[in-house]
Amino acid sequence: MSWSIEHVDDVAVVTMTAEAAEKKEWTFFHQVTDVCDRLEDEFPDSALVLIGEGHTFAGGLDTEAILSLFARNDAEEIRGWFARFSAILLRLFTLPRPTVAALNGDAVGSDLLTACACDFRIAVDHSARIGLDEVHHGIPLPSVFLEMLRYAVGSRATSAAALSGQLYDPDAALALGLVHQLTPGPDLLETAIRAARRLAMNPRRAYATTKHLLQADTLERMDRLSTRLDTSLAAALFSDANLAARSGVWEGSSRSRCA
Repeated sequence: MSWSIEHVDDVAVVTMTAEAAEKKEWTFFHQVTDVCDRLEDEFPDSALVLIGEGHTFAGGLDTEAILSLFARNDAEEIRGWFARFSAILLRLFTLPRPTVAALNGDAVGSDLLTACACDFRIAVDHSARIGLDEVHHGIPLPSVFLEMLRYAVGSRATSAAALSGQLYDPDAALALGLVHQLTPGPDLLETAIRAARRLAMNPRRAYATTKHLLQADTLERMDRLSTRLDTSLAAALFSDANLAARSGVWEGSSRSRCA
């Protein structure tokens, strides 16, 4: 696997890497699964810090591949993608240990969803965009994602971010509640490790049980609502307006690659 796990002060620091040769559609999903398995086997009592490389909090989800996926307008393919991504996020969301997302740069769309699957989010205090822009691309979010966001950041922030499609600077993201804390870039990893250690000072079983009980209602709502509510997703995805929005985004992306 290309993601690294380093044990620092009893905290498992996972650095997400996205080498160009590996930016394939399912790489991210395999990496999350591998990391979670390794954490269970090798670091069962460690808190987790998740951080990206460079200036983007991303672990290999290829934006161009995602845009290409939706541009193909294949309902079964899109449904399968949503199901896979949902399962991966839920694996991270329900890890029975403290989890801290260290947002080292931009966290947009699927990257923000990944961060919100963690218990605590710390972002750099400058030069980052944080938000959900799917609505601009004609992509409604499935209820599983929205319920997880509602649990992580509250209904007000979820509604504001998901409905506006706005990308916030770090100060605005903090004010809205998308992140818990800001820190200078050079201090990010150290700050995240300290936060993870504070959470890990609580007895592991008590933390895991409390986390499970807090999430129980959200998980029940996901299970109860997703089948009924997400039946409307296909109709929304393939409406004329949303098809036009995605076509415009894909054409713009294609032009920028050829420029």
